[in-house]
Amino acid sequence: MMSHLPFGAFNPRFHGVSLFVTAERMGRIAGYEAVADPSSWAARSDALSLEEISTISVLDHERRHFHDFLVSPFGAVMMGMRMQASLAGLQAIKLLKQCVGKWVPAPIGRWIHWDDRQRRDWISTTGEAYGFTLGDVVALPHHPENAPAPHKSGIHAVADDLPVEEQLAQYALAATSGYRFMEVLRTKRVDGFGITIAADSVFEATAHLVQSQAIYTGQSAQASRLFEEFIANSDLSHLQALNTMALALHRATGDVSAERICELFTWMMLGPPDKVLSSGHPAARCGGVLTLLAQQPKNAVFRARAPTTAIFDALDRIFGEADWRSNVAAASAASDRRMAKFDRAAERLDGGYFDSLFAVARHWHSDQSASRSAFVEEPGSLSKPLRYVEESAYPAPFLEVRLPAGVHQRSKPVRSERMRAVAVDAEGLQAIGYTCQPPGSHPDGLLDATHNARITTHVMDLVFQDEPVADAYDKYWRDVLAGMIGKRVASLI
Repeated sequence: MMSHLPFGAFNPRFHGVSLFVTAERMGRIAGYEAVADPSSWAARSDALSLEEISTISVLDHERRHFHDFLVSPFGAVMMGMRMQASLAGLQAIKLLKQCVGKWVPAPIGRWIHWDDRQRRDWISTTGEAYGFTLGDVVALPHHPENAPAPHKSGIHAVADDLPVEEQLAQYALAATSGYRFMEVLRTKRVDGFGITIAADSVFEATAHLVQSQAIYTGQSAQASRLFEEFIANSDLSHLQALNTMALALHRATGDVSAERICELFTWMMLGPPDKVLSSGHPAARCGGVLTLLAQQPKNAVFRARAPTTAIFDALDRIFGEADWRSNVAAASAASDRRMAKFDRAAERLDGGYFDSLFAVARHWHSDQSASRSAFVEEPGSLSKPLRYVEESAYPAPFLEVRLPAGVHQRSKPVRSERMRAVAVDAEGLQAIGYTCQPPGSHPDGLLDATHNARITTHVMDLVFQDEPVADAYDKYWRDVLAGMIGKRVASLI
């Protein structure tokens, strides 16, 4: 039986990937690593569970998400907006400590958009149940949701001669607009063929295909078949597009080529960045490919043996969109311009968590450049699952290990050049998570910067996204936030 606890996660707020680890999962990983050779592991494949198979292969799945975001124009837009929102949000959080009040409403942008009547209604129905009144909440000006923003978009400075609450509101609205844009991109839907397609549908397709290949290569064919059966029988919404594509290809060609399916879904990520809300969105391109398959099942892009570049070029011609290389180049140019803005902002926003954010932004930009160069030179290094798993042509991500089920009681604090602990005690002995640096050489201080930036973006999401406190890990970050601003957070539910 599969656990309800996620195996891993990729979230742009962290420059890497996250694994959710329990003692049982650690035991499974240790057992796999202790096997002398793959044939020994394959010999017991009939005893493997889906839980075990997934635990061992989850890193391959999440790593593919990381690399898809590095390469794709969609990922570039999302990451750029994430950093802009983080910089505005951090400035807002710094101002919160100066404001009068015991409670901060979250998401803070929603409170700013609410008028006095809406605020009083919430206090009377929810706030009073928690024992506070309107006077206990940080005083923030009202700014109607559909009114023009009182600030420039992007990275900007608010005049410091304004009242602190007004400065806070302007930075908060800037951050809120960034979060809202990311949410629009992520939740954009395309309906058709009895399914609903979103960006997640595309990115989960490539990650699951790569994971299946990793299971086949690193565990056994039988383990891979068990995982593929899980995909085929799954009712998860983000796997509907993959299953629909596989079924339609089987009907059209009599075969299901995981390699061709992965090529098709990789192309869907490569839309023009200036059309990311319309025809360039991965969901829109996915809908287009499924329609083409329904109307022209014998089209060569579905049947012919051809290099990945030929498949991509043919799809560009069919849909009349900009060449995929041009789209990647446009995303690279936009990333360069954005990084130049970050460097200028770093001249006035320095010290502490700002330094960490800028250091991570520079490393992300470097990884983007390296990944796009590798991809443009040989797209098959990403689009072909076997090559991707075996060749490792892309930068290794940092790793966040989350311990949602409890505390890891250590005998001594972490003292490692490649790992930092998230500890709930001053001595560093009660760890609830770790940040790990991947193998290879990295700039001095990058591990600490990545670890600190992770702290910053997580507490920021608690203010601007109203994330649920799902486990001890999230509860800890809410406590950290309270310590940073000297106030508690009230969720606007």
